[in-house]
Amino acid sequence: SLNPSESAIRFYREMLRALERAGHRRQPDQTPLEFAAQIGMPAVSEITQLYQRQRFSDEALTNEETARIEMLLRELRKNAKQN
Repeated sequence: SLNPSESAIRFYREMLRALERAGHRRQPDQTPLEFAAQIGMPAVSEITQLYQRQRFSDEALTNEETARIEMLLRELRKNAKQN
């Protein structure tokens, strides 16, 4: 099974793929937070904040946070398909 930081990275990549399908591509020089601000969707901001915290601190994602990210990703994928 993935360790928490690997799962955070995987979630973030999945989010980027879903957004790309909806026509939102992150520019190479954009930080994750700049990209989230540009998208302006609460789900994207929330996933990005959890991803950043996981990447850059020793604080592991809780099971609740992991479940929340999965739910947010499902919503994003559904919305990306509709557009």
